Amino acid sequence: MFNKFLVPAVFLALPCTSMASTVNIDYDYNGSHLQSLHGIREDTVTRGRDLTGMVVTASYLDGTSETVIWNRTSGAWGQSTGSDFSLIFGWKAFELSVTKTLVALSLDAAAGNSIFDTSTSTQAGIDTYGTKGGYAFSVYEGDPEGVIDVTYSNAFALTGHERATDAYTLLSIDFSGLEGGGLLSDDFQFRSDLDSLEVAGDLTPVPLPASMLMFASAFGLLGAQRLRKKT
Repeated sequence: MFNKFLVPAVFLALPCTSMASTVNIDYDYNGSHLQSLHGIREDTVTRGRDLTGMVVTASYLDGTSETVIWNRTSGAWGQSTGSDFSLIFGWKAFELSVTKTLVALSLDAAAGNSIFDTSTSTQAGIDTYGTKGGYAFSVYEGDPEGVIDVTYSNAFALTGHERATDAYTLLSIDFSGLEGGGLLSDDFQFRSDLDSLEVAGDLTPVPLPASMLMFASAFGLLGAQRLRKKT
């Protein structure tokens, strides 16, 4: 099985920047998930133009937020541009610039008919649904001081199969642990592997099992009872 990356190995061996931030990555595998009937397309190199429709939400330190739909621009490129942020992507790294302190950024790839593939392995049984080798979030350039917390959620599944432990549709990046309480930069770049669906619109949410819904309901009632006792 071949690796899907088109970058020469000699390039991958070169360091990009010195790493100043600490990145913590969490995988919300047991929450809600989405399923696909047709799966991932054979060409697993997703480019910016392939993400049309992806929903990007930026939240700022002053309490404001904005949501922008991803659009194709020219060639392999695509972007989301709001009032105070710009996010562009061709094929190598997302390029983010913000004009006021950003505390959180989320990318809903399901709306762009894509998933995030976080596994670096191409071994049989780990190469989920033909996604081949992937990689999780990493800072590529413009590394800030502090902590970045990353969460992958809304797991992916092929219809009739169990959900994948390395494929998700939602990437949430928390910058509040950085110096200054967030990110303020005109050149912050990050990477996170993406794969596109074979058929656009081929993702449907899978309801939580009844047992989990009952647990959530019971937990909510317990919380309400405790609140009444305090009042």
